[in-house]
Order: sequence, then structure tokens, then C-alpha cells
Amino acid sequence: MVRLGLIIAALGLCFTILPMVRDWIFNWQYDVKDTIITLKENKLKIESLEKDVDKLKEQIHTLELQSNNRNKGR
Repeated sequence: MVRLGLIIAALGLCFTILPMVRDWIFNWQYDVKDTIITLKENKLKIESLEKDVDKLKEQIHTLELQSNNRNKGR
């Protein structure tokens, strides 16, 4: 009877816990890949936004110079 119980327990382990562990490991690997891809995409977006900020700063500076020139002309 004890042997039967051990066999059933071993089969239960093989068919329930081990597949869950396998799925967890593979899901973890996919999560890491997705995270790396997301980080790279976010880095590109940040770089693009930084370029836009630089362009806007240049435009603001140009507008300030134009405003100063108009005020001097009065």
C-alpha cells in the first residue's frame, strides 16, 4: 500500500508540479526578452524626444532673439 502511495505521489509530481515549473521557466525567459525589447523601444523614444526638446529650445531661442530685435526697434 505504501509503495502504491509513493508511485501515485511520484506520478502526481511528474504530471503536475514539473510541468508548472517548466512553464514558469519558459514564461520567465519570454518575460525577460519582452522586457529587453521594451527597454530598447523606450530608449529610442527617449532619444527622439530629447532631439525634439533640443529643436524646441532652438526655436525658443530664435523667437526670443526676434522679440528682442523688435523691442530694440521701438
